[in-house]
Amino acid sequence: MMSPDLQRILRIRDYCLEIQKTISRYGNDFQIFDSDGDYQRSIAFSIYRLESLAVLFLRHIGKRPAIVSSGALLRGCAIWSHIAMEA
Repeated sequence: MMSPDLQRILRIRDYCLEIQKTISRYGNDFQIFDSDGDYQRSIAFSIYRLESLAVLFLRHIGKRPAIVSSGALLRGCAIWSHIAMEA
């Protein structure tokens, strides 16, 4: 069984991948995003879940020594991968 931290990181990555798929499906254009409620809700839900998971993860790791990550598990999300590489 995977550790809770690893499970959270993998779910964070999965939501990042969902955002990438949604952008690929609808297009990387703000005008399209601004005029399509389904596009907005899809992205908003993923961002909401990302925030929830990130808060849980950061609260948990804040209670122990810093973790250094290679970012290998986070490559699906450029933002998280960038953060992990700076650690």
